[in-house]
Amino acid sequence: MQTYLFVLPWALSFRGGVNQVVKCLCAEIRKDGRYEPVVLINDWSAARPKWSSYEGIRTVHWRVRSIGSAPTLKERIVFRLWLASFRHAFLSFCDRHAVAVINLHYPGPAAFAFDDVLTGCCTPIVYSFHGGDLYTIQKEGNLQQWSALLRRGAAVVACAKRLASEVQSTFSVAVLPIYNGVDAPAFVASAVSSGRGGNRRRVLSVGTFEYGKGHDVVIRAFASIAGAYPDVDLVVVGGAGAALAILRQLAVDAGITDRTTFIVNASHEEVAAHYSTASVFTLMSRTESLGLAILEAGAFGLPVVVSDVGGIPEIINDDSVGILVQPEDCDALADSL
Repeated sequence: MQTYLFVLPWALSFRGGVNQVVKCLCAEIRKDGRYEPVVLINDWSAARPKWSSYEGIRTVHWRVRSIGSAPTLKERIVFRLWLASFRHAFLSFCDRHAVAVINLHYPGPAAFAFDDVLTGCCTPIVYSFHGGDLYTIQKEGNLQQWSALLRRGAAVVACAKRLASEVQSTFSVAVLPIYNGVDAPAFVASAVSSGRGGNRRRVLSVGTFEYGKGHDVVIRAFASIAGAYPDVDLVVVGGAGAALAILRQLAVDAGITDRTTFIVNASHEEVAAHYSTASVFTLMSRTESLGLAILEAGAFGLPVVVSDVGGIPEIINDDSVGILVQPEDCDALADSL
């Protein structure tokens, strides 16, 4: 069977929306039956390909070098020597495993190595943007090189229409919007017991503990209504991030530590369990290309109150679907909750 090769800049065990999207795609590709999905992890410790699996997905860890925008002569020589060796090894890999498509998710500097290696080959490269990758490239400033690279690809994909428009205007290249998705029945069925019983209601927010996810806005809004709703708690679930300590202190300062629970680095099944016991879902991201957590809340039929940013209005596009508020507006969030 031919291989559909995903490429990620980090391990599949990393907890984040991009990885969840790739895992869902692997499951759907396997159901479709035309390709076998394999995920290549760009891993500096793997000078040669190292095979393993994660949650039933075949993975291969392999070092893929990149080179800075202003390399020294020595750096250029080292990179070209490595590239010559990698080209032979990777093309042999593609031939041996019948690689039919190479799909880079969250593309970064290593994309140039794949582009160079595959020059003259017929294997198509698809570049899938998720938001943060675009903004990182924009900060680096080498937009002309990226524009040329993307035009040589078979397709450029973005996970929402607004993001697709941004990618297109940045690189002057055609971009296909394809929304991220959730296998709703499978996600609901995956929920494991969270060990939380009783009759208390819960406001749930899910997202990495970082400033951009706006958990601080949620905490302040909840604190303003907690006294009026003594049977309601706040549960915040996410991957460990730089804002976690600040958010914990914010809950202390607001006097709601006994009503607020922080769940750090939960498994996807544990996250599903928290959706299953929630009464309301909220996400107050300051930037968000789409918001996979909103789709997951929808799988459980939860009412949602979310920020009006990025691609979120493409999901919450009607008052019957959810409530949109401005990302910094604590009062509007409190009223909506």
